Amino acid sequence: MPALNSKEGIVMMIVSAIIIGIVGFAFGPGFINSFKDNGASSFVSSVNSQEKLYSSTHDGYADASTLTSTANGAPLVEVPKGYTLNVAASDTAFCAAVKSDSGRTFWTHGNSSKSFDSQPSAADAGIACPAAA
Repeated sequence: MPALNSKEGIVMMIVSAIIIGIVGFAFGPGFINSFKDNGASSFVSSVNSQEKLYSSTHDGYADASTLTSTANGAPLVEVPKGYTLNVAASDTAFCAAVKSDSGRTFWTHGNSSKSFDSQPSAADAGIACPAAA
């Protein structure tokens, strides 16, 4: 490392470290929020799967408190830290909303296995979807 033996090499290393720090600071929150949002989208899809599984053995769909209850052991759904869950459920339909702490909300409902980044209509979901959790 002969460059570090000179003043110019040391100055260049310090300038490079400062630039890397500034770039990391500027772009870091965006990348972190993107990961959180991808996680929320995946989590709402898992809620969809658990709702369909629940309805196969019960007369209807589960609300958020039923999905997260530990009354019978482990909950059907564990809400990860940084997310909130809100569910509208009836005997024939459900719509779930998961909000990431980045501020974005994702929805899913019983008439689809996809996640949506805008609130589905009651006509599409079969039930009025909850607002952002």
